Amino acid sequence: MSVTSLYCTVTTNSFKVYKNVKLSELSDSSVKIFIGSKSKEIPVRDIRSVKLNKSGFWKGARYGAGGAMAIGLIIGLIDTTGEYLRDGIKIGLLLAIPLGIGTGIFYEIKIDKNLI
Repeated sequence: MSVTSLYCTVTTNSFKVYKNVKLSELSDSSVKIFIGSKSKEIPVRDIRSVKLNKSGFWKGARYGAGGAMAIGLIIGLIDTTGEYLRDGIKIGLLLAIPLGIGTGIFYEIKIDKNLI
């Protein structure tokens, strides 16, 4: 039995909505969904749509990159003469990529484990 690790929303043709379910045991005629610890089998012909819940990677990447840019700007503005503003911006740009990737992965793991 294979259960997907991502949560999704399943809408049927009768507009019944199953939120935060996991899919399992897809066959030619039916799919089994898990709602918590309970399972239910739905005929494939009755499924109107399956929408995967949003990924957290890009949200985390935005926070990480934005934070890195803010740190770089603060470092650049600490010098009152303004000589190091460019260096601070360079530091922010260099930190944006690794911090963005790191926080993106962190958010993706949090959402996958349904901790948010």
